[in-house]
Amino acid sequence: MKITIRKRTVFIFLTLIGLLAYFNSFGVPFHYDDIYYLRENLQIKSFDEFWNWLSIDYSTIFTGRAFLLFTFYLNYVINGLDVFGYHIVNLLIHISTAFLFYLLLAKYVYPPTPIKGGSNVSQAPEDITPPSPPLNLRGGWEGLRGGRGSYDFVAILPSTLFLLHPINTESVTYISSRSSVLSAFFMLASLLCFFRATTPQPMKGGSNAPSYPPLKLSRILDSQPRGGRGSYDGSAGAVIGEKVHAGFYALSIISFLLGLSTKESAIVTPALILLFDIYFISDKGKNIKSRLKYHLPFWIIIAAGFFYYTGYITSPAMYDRAWQTHILTEFKVFVEYLKLLILPLNLNIDHHIKASMTLDPSVIISIVVIAGLLLLAIFLKGKNKVLSFSILWFFLNLAPFMAIRLNDYMAERWVYTASLGFSLFISGLLMGLTSKYKRIGVFTITCVVISFGILTHMRNEIYKDPILLWTDAIEKSPKKIRPYTNLCASYVERQQMDKAVETCKTAIKKGSRQTETYINLATAYFFKNDLNNAESILLSMADAMRIKSDKSLFEIYHYNLGSIYKGKKEYNRAIGEYKEILKMSPQSPAALGLIAECYYRLGLKDKAEEYSYLATKGIPQNGEDYLMLAKSFLYLGENRKGIESLNKAIITDPLNGNIRYSVATLFLEVGNPDGAYKHFSVMAKLSPNYSPAYSGMGKAMLATGNLREASKHFNKALSLLPPGSPERKELLELLDKTKG
Repeated sequence: MKITIRKRTVFIFLTLIGLLAYFNSFGVPFHYDDIYYLRENLQIKSFDEFWNWLSIDYSTIFTGRAFLLFTFYLNYVINGLDVFGYHIVNLLIHISTAFLFYLLLAKYVYPPTPIKGGSNVSQAPEDITPPSPPLNLRGGWEGLRGGRGSYDFVAILPSTLFLLHPINTESVTYISSRSSVLSAFFMLASLLCFFRATTPQPMKGGSNAPSYPPLKLSRILDSQPRGGRGSYDGSAGAVIGEKVHAGFYALSIISFLLGLSTKESAIVTPALILLFDIYFISDKGKNIKSRLKYHLPFWIIIAAGFFYYTGYITSPAMYDRAWQTHILTEFKVFVEYLKLLILPLNLNIDHHIKASMTLDPSVIISIVVIAGLLLLAIFLKGKNKVLSFSILWFFLNLAPFMAIRLNDYMAERWVYTASLGFSLFISGLLMGLTSKYKRIGVFTITCVVISFGILTHMRNEIYKDPILLWTDAIEKSPKKIRPYTNLCASYVERQQMDKAVETCKTAIKKGSRQTETYINLATAYFFKNDLNNAESILLSMADAMRIKSDKSLFEIYHYNLGSIYKGKKEYNRAIGEYKEILKMSPQSPAALGLIAECYYRLGLKDKAEEYSYLATKGIPQNGEDYLMLAKSFLYLGENRKGIESLNKAIITDPLNGNIRYSVATLFLEVGNPDGAYKHFSVMAKLSPNYSPAYSGMGKAMLATGNLREASKHFNKALSLLPPGSPERKELLELLDKTKG
């Protein structure tokens, strides 16, 4: 595909500002659905697993987001579970989506200015009038005309606003939200290819026939006016002609299908193509009847898949609620999205929206706002079609969420594609201001762009730390239970058990009956060495777990119960719990490795070796799996592979204090005190009041002969322990060794 210097420059510009705004997101760990959908999902770690899942029911190509999963599989093949690669791909797709948006606007919404006199500037037929500027309803665009690229800025600005808008951080930085970013990319690609295929391209050399070059994107208006078949009919972008570029038309359909295979909301693509055609291609809809044949295949695809997609409406898999409640509440959500787009200062990964079962005042106000915007779109259609179109684009892209009842009413990632329309609308207002008051307009544009970039950068800082992220969510959604449960899990990972227990108890007081809350509470008690309390909590959940269909929760439950029994030295009971995991995941390295460890404790060496060998053949899904894989390799004497697995355990879950502590301890056991010290010191930074981190650093320094440093760390560890703690005796003995 050949790209002109101007387009290449725009792409470079968008790439640079995208990197500037998002470079601090590259180390953001897996959050929320990332844990199940990526870190613990076998389907992205093995092509055989992916294909077996797909071959069970090929309809999952479009109902199971198969192409999205495939992109995660490619990420895993290239860089495992290192989050850096996933973030790079998400950002590149985001930048590319902004660039496609620019191309769409530059080619069809804001084509080049007509220039007379044979200038080397791109020309359009002289009877084609460029679209009037936003908010300048009487015309008067002349103040911004003249010179090469004058209209490019009008197309660049909305793309820039979209690229930098803080509300899109959830879609870009939250890794599993790639579904929103990638589906928007394919939707725009489908639009571009459709109009490239069905709109005759200009020819060089003055031929009367339309040109259909090989597969490349080129400007719709070039150096020569058209004539003959496929010529312009006298209105901007309107074309009369029959010939279609088959290659681009096929690419448009393929992009539409890939969008559906990425996220179900891409189903609105045909409606967006039709809307764009009416507004910018077919002379305000006058010639739309002659072009409907081009649209028909897209609607046939929707009709063919209607059977599958009705399942999302009639039998929602995630959550069911009364239709009246859902629709009335979604009216309020639409307005909430508008508020966040206009003033993005209250962004939240877990919004709490109070359900509305009747026409309460907030619903009535929302309906009035929505109706007012739709009426404005109708009013502006003949006066300023860009603003009119941007409003309709916004609502069309949110329509699927009105029709599908999901677990939540609102999520910032769901407004990603709709925000393109908002960016176009705001850009129109700003350019209208600039056309009347140039200095004020330029100053305002500069302030908006810089503010968006700064706010995006600041929001990414929140995402970098799970504790910050979920604390932020609690502050903004104090009535919602899920942020408390997830914050508790984050405290457990940082070995801040007192805070974890307190947070879980707060969630329970607020009415939480979520299984995850009780599992996290039991885990916190386990790490506080209160094994009886931890066991009691888990056993009280036994009946609920028997009917629970969530595989991930089932495995965590038995993993934790087995670890409690192992801590009590009841190894046979622990083996029984770990074997429950094998019923669901026969290749689980964690379960196999822990069974091997229990057999080793029982003195059954042959059994221990058998399960250690099986563990090394498993497919690791998370940090715990890599940890047990490492132990299995080390037990079998394969030290190099063991060290590699330890490093992968850290890469997989770098903020998990339990994994890092276990890795550091193993480094000590295999005679690598420097590696152990590095991980213990990171733990001390993550959890400054965690005594074992300092005692570990002391042991590492003692192993290297640095008695002074070892003494300092042992004293620090002692200062963090209560007077009656049993660990004090061991630390005092170690402290004596530092005195020679």
